[in-house]
Amino acid sequence: MIIDDIVNELDKFITKYKTLKSDNQTLTQFKTEVKTALNSKGIITTTEDSEVVNSINSYNPPSGASSNYRSLIYDLSNHNIFRQKNADEMEAVGNVKDTFEVVSENSVKIYSLYDIQNVKIAEGQYKSRVEQTPLSSSVSLSADYSTECGNITYNTLTLIVPPKEADNINGEVVIKYTTNGQEHSVTMPIKDLKKRSLNDNFYILRQDAFRVNEDNGDLKQQVNVANTIDRPISIGSSMVTIKAYTEKPEVFNTLNSANFGEGPNAIIKFGKKIKIPVKVMMTFYTKIVDLSEGQYAGVLELENDKLYLHYTKDSGKLYERYLIATTEYATKTDSNIVSNFIAYNGATLIIKNDGSTITEEELKALNM
Repeated sequence: MIIDDIVNELDKFITKYKTLKSDNQTLTQFKTEVKTALNSKGIITTTEDSEVVNSINSYNPPSGASSNYRSLIYDLSNHNIFRQKNADEMEAVGNVKDTFEVVSENSVKIYSLYDIQNVKIAEGQYKSRVEQTPLSSSVSLSADYSTECGNITYNTLTLIVPPKEADNINGEVVIKYTTNGQEHSVTMPIKDLKKRSLNDNFYILRQDAFRVNEDNGDLKQQVNVANTIDRPISIGSSMVTIKAYTEKPEVFNTLNSANFGEGPNAIIKFGKKIKIPVKVMMTFYTKIVDLSEGQYAGVLELENDKLYLHYTKDSGKLYERYLIATTEYATKTDSNIVSNFIAYNGATLIIKNDGSTITEEELKALNM
């Protein structure tokens, strides 16, 4: 019985020893971790147990700095420009937009002080057409519209939809994106190009023969331009009626860009079978014929051995006279063109808007 009692007491002692040893190890580890944390925060500079308490007791945190910092951080949405108030504090003095967009037709440019993330283009016909260009841009600040007073560096994302010919030229696409954890949404307006028929790519002028200072009357012009009106004019001593239009033909810009002796390719057609490739070349033989403001026109004029296209460079008047001939830098029109113009009582002039060569396939498609 005595031996059993001794054994039981030894078991109790061993159990109690193991528990005390485990608690002591846990306490030692905790003390080490606390000292490491205090060191990392600059509150103590020692690991000696005897100095830790003194270091903590003698630590003085900066007065007001922590609360000031927190208040500024919490109010960044309203104020994000600061000045130094004293050695430990800043105060808010203004605000710039941290995120905004500039929207125009077929374009959206996003500016943000934060990373522009999670860009989502709405499903639909425009999604695959959206082009994205990310950059970093410096935006200048100015006072009184002229004096520079600083700049801000923004992250930018430019999104564009290049216009193309379409049945429906008006539309929109919604774009969503995230900055600083907040989702934004912006709508880009889309303006596409009206679908053009084959005729829209050409300037086609048909008229009766006209010899300056000899012929008078209605030239019976036919032209593939909208909104035409009959317009009586005086060219030299001739009084004729032509078609004037309120819309400037695209080919007139091509003619305007030509150098002397050069110009766009064209076809001049007589009757049903005679088709002659020609050049419509810039000359210095200008002649001013007044039209009404905002009007444009073109006239085929034969003067001696020269057949001209007399057209409107700027609205309100006929001005430039471009020579029609088969070779560049010619000084007169080919005799066969002149004779056919008289024999067939006029001609049809066909010019592609970009001035390029007209193919036989295009002529057939034009039903010419």
